[in-house]
Amino acid sequence: KVTKVNPANGDLEMAHEAIAALQWPAMTMPFTVKDKAMLQGLKVGQAVSFDLAKAAEGFVVVAIRPASK
Repeated sequence: KVTKVNPANGDLEMAHEAIAALQWPAMTMPFTVKDKAMLQGLKVGQAVSFDLAKAAEGFVVVAIRPASK
């Protein structure tokens, strides 16, 4: 779920479920996006699905879409 959106900086904060492949527990954390345009239309409280890719420092969101119900 989106908890903060900052299109000017190209980042957002999300509360996500556990990500087993990365051995991450469920948590709320900030993410940078590959393209600021991906943040257009996102709203705080919106449920989303997202894809991550390894970056020089940590991970970057390379795709984000409304979560299917």
